[in-house]
Formats: sequence, structure tokens, C-alpha cells
Amino acid sequence: MTDKKLLVPMNLHFFSEPPVEESQEDKPAEVVEEKEVEVVEEKPVEKEEPVERPSTSEEVEALKKQLAEAKAAKEALENAVAAKEAEVTSTSTKVTDYEAALSKIVGQRLEAIPENIKALMPSDLPLSEKLSWIEKAEKAIPEQEPQEPEKPVIESIGQPTPVETEVTVDPKDLSAPQKLQNYFAEYFGK
Repeated sequence: MTDKKLLVPMNLHFFSEPPVEESQEDKPAEVVEEKEVEVVEEKPVEKEEPVERPSTSEEVEALKKQLAEAKAAKEALENAVAAKEAEVTSTSTKVTDYEAALSKIVGQRLEAIPENIKALMPSDLPLSEKLSWIEKAEKAIPEQEPQEPEKPVIESIGQPTPVETEVTVDPKDLSAPQKLQNYFAEYFGK
């Protein structure tokens, strides 16, 4: 049992071999077979109703309106692009100013680093990485103890000069004021 709706007619004559002509003498009696012909129902194609088209003057007016809107949108976009270009140029000048200031700071901080440590810095670093490298190098430099400043010459006037070696003097050879000075220096300290 076959459903006629699901069957599709097949044109198999395209795939068959071309008929061979046989002489009538060699022909056997032909057997006529009844073939089932299946009928496929076709749906009629619905005709689309013609769409009412506006008149050409209305079309032209609509196209002119669309063109005016497109021109306005184009002008608005061009204005926006010009504003962004101005913003980009101002930003690029700021960037160049910041780079100049940063390179000046890097140069100043690089002068404080000893030559043996400066030689270790890679030459192809960008400015921001140079600055971070300098910060690390400054931490690696050993701290020096601050040296006491030398006493000014004015304060050292009138004070005895320090003698490294002690001179022993026999107290019999000293005068009376020198004996008193030694006594008081030993008793009260300098």
C-alpha cells in the first residue's frame, strides 16, 4: 500500500540504455505489462496580486527625502570625525610632552647611578621600563654612611692641636704655673 501523496513520478528514461534495433525475425513475442501510473496532484500556483505602486513623482519625492536625510547623516558623521581628530591631535601633543618630561626625569635619575651599575641596563628599553629599571638599580646601590662635616676653621682657633703621641715630661722641669695646670687637668679633666 503506497500513499499517492508521497510518491513522486520518476523519469527513468534518462537513465536507460538506448533502444537496440532488432530485426522482426529475432523479436520474441512481446509481453505487455500493465504499469501502475501514479497521479501526483499539483497545487495551483497562487497569483500574487499586483502591488499598487505610488506614482513616479511620489517616488522621486521619497527618494529626495531619503537623500536629504543621508546627506544630513553624512555631515553629522564628518563633524564627529573632525571633533575626534582634534581630540586625537591634542592627546598626541600631550603624550609627546609627557614623554619629554619622563625622559628628563630618567636622565636625572640615571646620573645618580654609578657607572658600573649603569652598564648593566639594556639599551633598547622604552622610557617607562627604563624608569622601573632605575628604581630597582637605586635600591641595589649600597647606602653610604653620612660623613660628619669638617669643623669650620673658626671653631678650631684657640684650641690645642691634638697630639697623637704623648710626651712625658719630668715634673721637676716644669714651672709653677705649668705644675698647677697639670694638677688641675688631672683632677678636673680637660
